[in-house]
Amino acid sequence: MEAKRHEVAVLIRTGHGTNDIVTLTNVCRRTVCFNKEDYNIRNVTTTDQAPDLRDDMAPIWFDTGYKLTAADYLEILKTKITKKAKKSSYVFQQDGAPAHTANVVQKWMADNMETWPKNIKACKIRHSNVNDLKTSVNKVWRSMRKVYVADVCRAFRAA
Repeated sequence: MEAKRHEVAVLIRTGHGTNDIVTLTNVCRRTVCFNKEDYNIRNVTTTDQAPDLRDDMAPIWFDTGYKLTAADYLEILKTKITKKAKKSSYVFQQDGAPAHTANVVQKWMADNMETWPKNIKACKIRHSNVNDLKTSVNKVWRSMRKVYVADVCRAFRAA
């Protein structure tokens, strides 16, 4: 199985999509998605990193057609996110996706995550399609000045 994981990782790094990787390696979609998470985990934004490293905190997008289930999301939270979060201060954000709002996930978050802004107005904005959402998020992300990010980090640390 380790050889398969390595093969999947190489295909991810070379830009292959999930469907191509499943076809080429004969592994399940879930294995590919978990490998993508290992390779490109960016769900935790730490507040003790230098603001000029914000490129390391860029949004992550799943492949078109991938439906994240509450069980898969909870597994990612338990195995990936909490390991990253324990290493430093963090702010964890999620939107209103069904996997994020499932009762089992909400309960686990309340019991295990120290910093968790549950209701963020910006996450409630509806976009007509995924491309509009991605464009909007990426535009705002690129428009943030490093000075602004530094000020927000300082203000958060002081609170």
